Amino acid sequence: LFVEDACRIILKLIEDKTKNKEKVQNKVYNIIGKEKIHLIDLLKIIADEKRLYRAYLRIPLPLFIFLLKTYGLLTGSKPFVPDQLKALTAGDIFPVENWEEKFKVKYTLFQEGIRKMLHSPYYEFRKEMVRSK
Repeated sequence: LFVEDACRIILKLIEDKTKNKEKVQNKVYNIIGKEKIHLIDLLKIIADEKRLYRAYLRIPLPLFIFLLKTYGLLTGSKPFVPDQLKALTAGDIFPVENWEEKFKVKYTLFQEGIRKMLHSPYYEFRKEMVRSK
């Protein structure tokens, strides 16, 4: 789910709550992206948008996690925390509600969201915005 979509939905909920309290109060909404994205597709989309040329090699996840940890020990940087990688590859599938119709917010396609993020004027400040331990 693209962050701008989530913000538009939150604003819509706030507007609706001020207009009609009973309609919105005490409800849970399952708001997720509508596309099933595999990790390899995510990597390819980012590489395409950044005009990077990469070769992709399929390796077992435990080996990749080991290589990430080794890289972190050798360089002192952690490009990916192993738990993040496990979460990205878990294969969870959640039910998709028709939140576009309910909140009158148009869904941003995953690739379009990545494009907007990478070309945002704020993207150059991403490292300053993220706190690391």
